[in-house]
Amino acid sequence: MVELHLAKVDVAGSSPVSRSLVRTYTFPAMWEQEGIKLGSARKGEPLTAQRFYLTCRPDRGNRWYCRFRTAGGVLPWQSTGETEKSKAAKWAQAHLPDTPRGKGQRERLLFSTFAKDWWLPSHEYVQRQLARGRSLSRRYLDNARAQLRLYILPAFGGCRLSAITTAQIDDWLFHLHKECHLNADTANHCLGRFRQMLGYASFQGYIAGNPARAVEPLAIKAKVRGILTPAEVVELFAKPWADKRAYAAALLGCSLGLRLGEIQGLQWQHLHLDEPQPWLSVQHSWGRKYGLLPTPKCNSVRDIPLPPRTADTLRALLRLTKYKKPDYLVFASPHLARHRHGTEGQPGKTPIGQGQIDSTFYAALKSRLGISEQERRERNLVFHSLRHTFISYCRGNVPDHILRRGWEFFLWVRGEKKKVSQSNKMVLQNTHRLGG
Repeated sequence: MVELHLAKVDVAGSSPVSRSLVRTYTFPAMWEQEGIKLGSARKGEPLTAQRFYLTCRPDRGNRWYCRFRTAGGVLPWQSTGETEKSKAAKWAQAHLPDTPRGKGQRERLLFSTFAKDWWLPSHEYVQRQLARGRSLSRRYLDNARAQLRLYILPAFGGCRLSAITTAQIDDWLFHLHKECHLNADTANHCLGRFRQMLGYASFQGYIAGNPARAVEPLAIKAKVRGILTPAEVVELFAKPWADKRAYAAALLGCSLGLRLGEIQGLQWQHLHLDEPQPWLSVQHSWGRKYGLLPTPKCNSVRDIPLPPRTADTLRALLRLTKYKKPDYLVFASPHLARHRHGTEGQPGKTPIGQGQIDSTFYAALKSRLGISEQERRERNLVFHSLRHTFISYCRGNVPDHILRRGWEFFLWVRGEKKKVSQSNKMVLQNTHRLGG
């Protein structure tokens, strides 16, 4: 049961009367879930929209949680910090979002004022998300600030926060796509950032509900990423390329499904080539703008066993390179050019660039497989296609939760994790030998 509290006012609509007149009514919690509109608990008794629900959470130390119901909708649950119901009711009464005190200030609050310092690492919203274990990378925050500055503030900066409507947001989304010529994916990202901001404004009680919640995103016409056939993979890696580092990088992408940034961020200390079963640990990623990042994309830190050919290729690379210290990059560049992230490249700590890897990969496609530049573009084959090739031949034969974990995948291929049908095992062995 969830308890509904109704604050009574006099007929003239003055301030709420004594808290002793707050009455408690109970109703099944499923009514609230079904969205049934609740009327006056007693006829002839004028009520405000300043209602709230209280519920006790035994899993949170028997603390009482409060949820406000306003004219614009129901706000999220929030802790009162109290373990007694009477004190929780007093807290809720004092924190009603529509109380006269400060109401005018909330109604006059401009979106530009609310948006100050948003998407900075120090902002309260960002700190709360990080505390909950969500991944907000520097690149994500930079992109969000750029979207706010370029597309959201020019349209809504001068609007009152409480006056922004769903129809206005929908018109703005179409304007981005039709007039500003943003593709649907970028426009949807802008909508997502705006929706997060208005959702937090609703959570904080600045507005009754999130007007962006009902806006549907635009349809995305995604371009299909091309992949190589098994025969093309075998031919492509039959012999090492002239550029040994680019060959090793491509082999890691195809046999392990690593992203290019994860390959560039590999350090020798994360490679265990002398173990009975060689393996590597993906701990970092490389960003062209930021350099070595503390974690890979989506915090996907993982340990992956190395197929024989991939391990032999990395051992040969170790013998060739002069950058052998544990914290040096596996694919360190001998050139100390200044990179986009603004720091001067250090010996052993700046990887070979994406342009060099891409150009070598495209040249190998042409020389080994006879794929011309025009055909490559038509098939949409890029370096990241190697990762898609690896995943495509595994998906459907290996459950996704096992595919994401390198060691479990290795055991699955060997048939030790679970009994595999003969046909599936042949496909898996075919795919796994891309690196073996």
